[in-house]
Amino acid sequence: MERYISNEGGDSDPGGDALAPAPTYLVSEILFLQLNGPRRQGVVIDEDSGDTLLTTSELRHGMEAGARLTVGIPLYERRTLEISYFGLQHWAARRDVEGDDNLSLPGDIALATSDFFDADRMRFHYSSALNNAEVTLVRPAAWNDLALLAGFRYVGLREQFGISSFDGDAGASDYTVDAENHLFGAQVGGRLQKQRGRFGLDFVGKAGLFASFAQQHTFLGDSNNTVTLRNSTTRGCQAAFLGELGLTGKFELRRGLWFRGGYSALWLEGVARAPDQLDFTDTATSGTALVYRSAFLHGPNVGLEAQW
Repeated sequence: MERYISNEGGDSDPGGDALAPAPTYLVSEILFLQLNGPRRQGVVIDEDSGDTLLTTSELRHGMEAGARLTVGIPLYERRTLEISYFGLQHWAARRDVEGDDNLSLPGDIALATSDFFDADRMRFHYSSALNNAEVTLVRPAAWNDLALLAGFRYVGLREQFGISSFDGDAGASDYTVDAENHLFGAQVGGRLQKQRGRFGLDFVGKAGLFASFAQQHTFLGDSNNTVTLRNSTTRGCQAAFLGELGLTGKFELRRGLWFRGGYSALWLEGVARAPDQLDFTDTATSGTALVYRSAFLHGPNVGLEAQW
C-alpha cells in the first residue's frame, strides 16, 4: 500500500515529494465475503424411489462479514513494512430432510448402520472459518504510480460437515467430518495507484506458492453413538497456490483521512474442504483419505484509511 505525497492539486510530484519519507498508515475495513461450495455429491436418498433428496451443493454459504486491519510502517528509501490481518468466523448452512422410515445415506455404509438406514429425519450442518495474516515489504517501482510487493502469508481454513440421523425405531447418531488447513508461503505482487484531487483508485494483485498442511478427522457413530464405526485422523502436506485481486476507490474526507470502498477476490488451490472428505463406502480404509480441492472467496469491502 505504497503512498506518494501529493501537491495541493492532488497529482504526484516525482521531482520533489517522491523523495519524502513514506507515510505511516492505518486501514480499518469490513469485508463481506462469500465462500464457494464444494463439489456436488448426494448425502441422503429416498430408499423407496432411489432419488437423491439433498446434495452438498445445496448447503451454500451466504455472504458473511469480517474485519480487516492493515498497518503500514515506513522504513528507508520510501519502503514500507505492511502488516495485515482479516478473519471471518461465521459461515454456516443448515438443512433438514424429513421422511418416514425411508431415509438413508447413499452407498454401502447405510446398510452397515441402524441409525442411518430407514431413518425418519436427517439434519445437516456445514460451517467454515477463515483467518489470514500477511507481512509485506512495499517498495516503489520505476513508474511512480506502481509499488512492488513481496512477503510472507498465512491462511487458515477450517470447516465442519455434520449429519445427524434420527430413527424412531433405533436411535440418533452422528457422522461428522472436521477439516483444517494451514497454508504458509511467500507471495509477490503489485499495487497500482491513481489519485486526482480528492479521489483515488487502487488496484492490487498478489500470487504465491504455499505449503498446505491439512488434516481431516472423521467420526461415525451408531446406536445412539454408543457404537463407533469410524474415528480416524488423516494428515498430509502438499503444494498450494494462492491468487488475489482487489480494486478499491477512495475519497478524501479531510487531509489524511480517506473513505474506501471496493471489491476483492481470493482463490486457494490445494485445500481440504470438509464435505469432500465424506465417504459412503464400507471398507477398512473408508473415511481415511485426504482430498484436496479449491476454495474461492469474493465480495465488497468498506472502511477508512488514515495517513500521517
